[in-house]
Amino acid sequence: MSLSTRIAAHLPYLRRYARAVTGSQTSGDAYVAAVLETLIEDVSLFPEDGDDKVSLYKLFSRLFSSTTIEIEDIESPTRGRNVRQPT
Repeated sequence: MSLSTRIAAHLPYLRRYARAVTGSQTSGDAYVAAVLETLIEDVSLFPEDGDDKVSLYKLFSRLFSSTTIEIEDIESPTRGRNVRQPT
């Protein structure tokens, strides 16, 4: 079974976890993307045996604790404008 097939089912949960850890979806997604890029560069970082979910989360944790990813604040279309809330 290919590595992409082995980890695909875990990615939505990893994204959720990353969002909780980083505090934003954008930042969390950037870390998940970094995990995937790391695996593309060096597949040997992912063990052939063992629990794929655990291995994926361990790799995420290693990257999160050793890397800082800078994300630009994206301007929201409603930012800085007075927007009436529906009543």
